[in-house]
Amino acid sequence: PTGPMMEDIPYLASYDYVPAEPDELALRYGDEVHVQQRGDDGWWFGVIVSDGPPRCGLFPGSYVLTRNDFSAQAVLRKQAEADAAAVRLQARLRGRDARAKAKAAAAARREDVVDAPPGADETLGLIEGLEKRAVAAEASGGGVAISDSRRGRGDAAAA
Repeated sequence: PTGPMMEDIPYLASYDYVPAEPDELALRYGDEVHVQQRGDDGWWFGVIVSDGPPRCGLFPGSYVLTRNDFSAQAVLRKQAEADAAAVRLQARLRGRDARAKAKAAAAARREDVVDAPPGADETLGLIEGLEKRAVAAEASGGGVAISDSRRGRGDAAAA
């Protein structure tokens, strides 16, 4: 760093940083970094004393924030996560509504037509089963693995 010496100001790491050179300082989100010097090139020199023996080195100045800015960023992150969860919920509800309308329309068509198209009930059953699996997987925090359930039908019918 080429900037002037500064007072020992604590900052908090807002991102993880993995050093590329031996004289650089590894940062983990939330690390308290005491900035000793700010470089004009964006690289700062600082010390971390909160997790064992002091470590010092260069790091990108854009990876740390003052306590007040860090707190504001944390609030914004939590709000963004809540917004994303609300969007996912709305999408799921719109999907359920669309499926309910499609099911009602299919039922109305079955009443109007003597013979329902082959496989209509089976298709609706598959959709309902996939929805149940997706909701269960989301509730457990896991992903949904969708396989082609028709793959084994030919073998089962032959047996």
